[in-house]
Amino acid sequence: MTTASATVPSHRLVREFTVSTGSVRAVAFSTTGDLLAVGGADGVVRLRNPATGAPVGALHTGNASAVNDLAFSPDGALLASADDAGTVLLWDRATGGLVGSPLTSHDGPVHGVAFSPDGSLLATAGTDGTLCRWIVGPL
Repeated sequence: MTTASATVPSHRLVREFTVSTGSVRAVAFSTTGDLLAVGGADGVVRLRNPATGAPVGALHTGNASAVNDLAFSPDGALLASADDAGTVLLWDRATGGLVGSPLTSHDGPVHGVAFSPDGSLLATAGTDGTLCRWIVGPL
């Protein structure tokens, strides 16, 4: 059996910046690479310019529950956040507003969110041992 190997270029630190006074727990690039979402232990999702580190905005989850994971939809229009309260929120990237009602099916913290390649589905994974699949766009 032949195994393909990837060539990893040398890597170096390009930029380091402080985004929160507390623990940073999640990070996600937008699909276009022009936005970096950073989730903190304080329950705030901070939006940053990845080239400069400059603040672009903040999304307040409505509670102080730590943000554990973040994911942008393939078209970049939505941002999903998962938290310790067992809640998944969908954010409209253009307005910064919430889209629909919170997704609450897990019985404990949610540590994983992932969009399907076409953006119609969202998978969430919780510490309760469950994986949930949500319709979040047209099928």
